[in-house]
Amino acid sequence: MTEIKKLTAAFMLLAALCSPAFLYAGRALAMGGKPQDFNAGVRTLAIWVDKSKRMLEAAVWYPTRRKTTFSTISEWTMPAAHNAAETPGRYPVILISHDMAMNRFTNNNLACALASNGFIVIAVTHTGDNMDGAEKAFSLSNLFLRPRQLLLAFEAALANKHLGPLIDQTRIGVLGVGTGAVTALQLAGASPQAPDYATYCEESSTNDVFCGKMAQAAFALWPAMMEKVTGLGGPQAFTPKPDAMREPFARLNPVEKPPSDAGRIIRAVGLMAPGGVMFFPPESLAGLNLPVGAIIAAQDELYPPDLQARRMLERIPPSLRDPSDILTLPESDHYSLNAPCPQDLLLNLPEICGSKAGEEREELSARRDAHFIRFFKAYLGAPLPPEQAEGDLAATPIDGGPPGSRQGE
Repeated sequence: MTEIKKLTAAFMLLAALCSPAFLYAGRALAMGGKPQDFNAGVRTLAIWVDKSKRMLEAAVWYPTRRKTTFSTISEWTMPAAHNAAETPGRYPVILISHDMAMNRFTNNNLACALASNGFIVIAVTHTGDNMDGAEKAFSLSNLFLRPRQLLLAFEAALANKHLGPLIDQTRIGVLGVGTGAVTALQLAGASPQAPDYATYCEESSTNDVFCGKMAQAAFALWPAMMEKVTGLGGPQAFTPKPDAMREPFARLNPVEKPPSDAGRIIRAVGLMAPGGVMFFPPESLAGLNLPVGAIIAAQDELYPPDLQARRMLERIPPSLRDPSDILTLPESDHYSLNAPCPQDLLLNLPEICGSKAGEEREELSARRDAHFIRFFKAYLGAPLPPEQAEGDLAATPIDGGPPGSRQGE
């Protein structure tokens, strides 16, 4: 019996060492990361938009002590325990805006890694610009609604009895993926403009997503429409503030708990394989005052990095983009930075699933995760005990620095 127990224990140890979670953690350490502090839990939220009878779908990842398990939600499998008990504390928050025609789960493995390192991560499926329908992808309404949808998801998480007590409203980061970079920069205070697509498309190729007939026909309508919207909503109509989340067109269902009136502070913005530089002429980014971290996919087939990511970063004041906060992945294409596709998507739309697979994909993901974990920890700080009051933190910022200052690592 003793020998059987020894053999059983040996097989269990071998299985653990070969598990995806263990291999993933090992690669993260090899890339300069640190052992994770928690495991990841995940909850889904359904948010009814007032009067429109539309539902926004959001997902929230959070720290838990529950043993790591793999959950499958809407066909996406991720290393997070569904509806696991939360670990009490006050955690910084990261809002993720997905790329054009993607959804809230497209970056689930990055969200799990961030949650395992002490962050609350909130992602929403943007209406009319997702995998089920991208009819609004080039519309001005998309530019107006995307940041508000992300803020509404934040509001719903804050009102949730499980998630609300975990959220530190004074430490918020935003991460934009692909065209989600536009949304992230809007929330960071940048004012987008009607795109100068003609100049951009002279430099790009006819295959560029922003240079097709449908995109150009939509963009041609923007100048007059933007003038009308800003005339009604003021110069900041396209740069909503985090304290102005509840707007007439998008309120929480009345049965939900009202949101807190506490001040909210966005401290840092991350960009991953960004697209949408033509919406931000140099002067529109010159006024940013938040630190920016980014990952550039050198083989980005969707948004050419020389025309998009690098040019976008060049327009951001140098004082806000520390060289250590910008990572170029020479071997990465655009979609390989996303979570691996579900099997059905891999079979039917392999072109949006990335060229990297297996160990090579895992190593890319580990480098991506380590970069953004380090970046957001530097500017948002570590979790706090649950008894730490928001007012105390607002009065005494982490390590005594102003919002957006780099914290000690």
